[in-house]
Amino acid sequence: KRWGLVDSFEKDLKVLILTNHMENIAGSEIVALEVAESFQKYGCNVKIYANQIGLPMADIVRDSGIELDDSDQYPNPFDFDIIWSQHHVIPLLISTNIESKNDRPYFIFAHLSPYEPLETVGLYTEHIFADKILVNSHETKERLESLGVETDKIEIFYNASPSSFQSASKVNLLKNILLISNHPPQELLEAIKILEKKNNIRVSHIGTRGRYKRLQPSHIAENDAVITIG
Repeated sequence: KRWGLVDSFEKDLKVLILTNHMENIAGSEIVALEVAESFQKYGCNVKIYANQIGLPMADIVRDSGIELDDSDQYPNPFDFDIIWSQHHVIPLLISTNIESKNDRPYFIFAHLSPYEPLETVGLYTEHIFADKILVNSHETKERLESLGVETDKIEIFYNASPSSFQSASKVNLLKNILLISNHPPQELLEAIKILEKKNNIRVSHIGTRGRYKRLQPSHIAENDAVITIG
């Protein structure tokens, strides 16, 4: 609604999600997938293009019924209605297809970190094409502003989760804790040992050093508390 797109969903919109890689179950990959699934939910025809794809994310994406492509034949962004762009993939597509430009799509550029090189602002495409710039935090917003990005185009989405994840009720007795992280700090791992040994609390871990799988709403519902970073 805020972007002025809601009326357009009456037609079968073509949406292109661009990201550098779809391999690991990690932050930017999950954001790209959840955005794709959200557009798909509204009846859009969605495609994800990545420079590099691999398991397990390739199977997860295809199980969602979403087309995933990493071919050298870059899709023409001007054949789509909405572009969601991460990680500077868009310049490859623009330079290849600019001569075939038709109707201009709605361009959304997403930034998921204030310091990762792939998450910084591009040299020219974002300044020229961006209709909306989405960031995951105030820190990321401030970083982009310091680089000269127009403030009125930036909106914070706060690492938003899909609507299938609901807020949990407060619990009086703490028995089960879920740790969600691919990069748990050592002090957290030590704290978990104390909780399990001295307090008889069960701690399960979803991440590269625990159960390596996509987080589901049921995983949240099964636990009394969640610990995560990022």
